[in-house]
Amino acid sequence: IYLLYHKFNNKMNIYLYKDGLNRFSYLHYTNDELSYQCQLTNTSLYQGNIDNSCLLFSSDPNYILLYNQIKSNIIKLSQTFLNSNKLSNNTFHLFGLDFVPDQNFQTWLIEINDNPMGILQYQNNIITNMKRKMIVDLFNITIFNKINENNLFDKIN
Repeated sequence: IYLLYHKFNNKMNIYLYKDGLNRFSYLHYTNDELSYQCQLTNTSLYQGNIDNSCLLFSSDPNYILLYNQIKSNIIKLSQTFLNSNKLSNNTFHLFGLDFVPDQNFQTWLIEINDNPMGILQYQNNIITNMKRKMIVDLFNITIFNKINENNLFDKIN
């Protein structure tokens, strides 16, 4: 899922993208299996049909529950950044956040990517289309200073 910090007219705005990717390893996970094939979900490592490597996060049957948990955690995490001067005026920074849900649907932040990967040639259409939409939504906010009803960035502050 993506997190956008955008400082405009000396005001920090924080947005959480409402979609992302559910990534899958190509082997079934068990507590006894420690091989990278069931631990890693990078599409570059995926050895099965790449179309089976991910689904849109918004298509998950528990999407609303998981998104609200992620959003709550990110609001708490972002409070310290709100009043900082780490971002110059009229600039933005996009982060990629990796979460893992447990069996009780609690979400756990496992990684923050400072420069999330863009669109790659070998990615499937699900990944490419989601990232293209996210980039258009990001430019609408950061370049054109507008958010239309189809924009999936959710202002959280």
